[in-house]
Amino acid sequence: MDPSYMGNDQATAMLAVMGGIGLVFLAIFLIIAIFYLLSLQKALSLAGDNNRQMAPGLVWLNLIPIFNLGWHFYTVAKVAEAIRNKYAEAGVEDTGNGGWPLGLSLSILNVVAILPIPVINLLVSIAALVLFILYWVKIAGYNKAMASMGAPATA
Repeated sequence: MDPSYMGNDQATAMLAVMGGIGLVFLAIFLIIAIFYLLSLQKALSLAGDNNRQMAPGLVWLNLIPIFNLGWHFYTVAKVAEAIRNKYAEAGVEDTGNGGWPLGLSLSILNVVAILPIPVINLLVSIAALVLFILYWVKIAGYNKAMASMGAPATA
């Protein structure tokens, strides 16, 4: 008997373990995505009704696979616009960029990362992860600043 031969029971056990590991990674990914999208939603909410052109709840469309590649561009543009408008309304002279350059770069890298070019796509994925963290931290900073500006203005 060949020792490298794997029986049906062993193959089934291995598939179950691999599936379990895959589910754990999926759960971790979803948890991170939910907290990230909560930050974007909070930024839109804190900006106030008259400073935003996108309803805060629409950030959740970014959970739709493939669609999110395009929707993320729209989301970061509208979040940046809302932040700039809120800063202008509050009379803050340096309105900043609302995270637009980081968000745009992240969106572009997310699209490039799905291209089937093995080495490039690995490097781009690493860069996208770094930008994801930087963008999220930037938005969290804006959220903290906007929260200290007072209650959002409503239309």
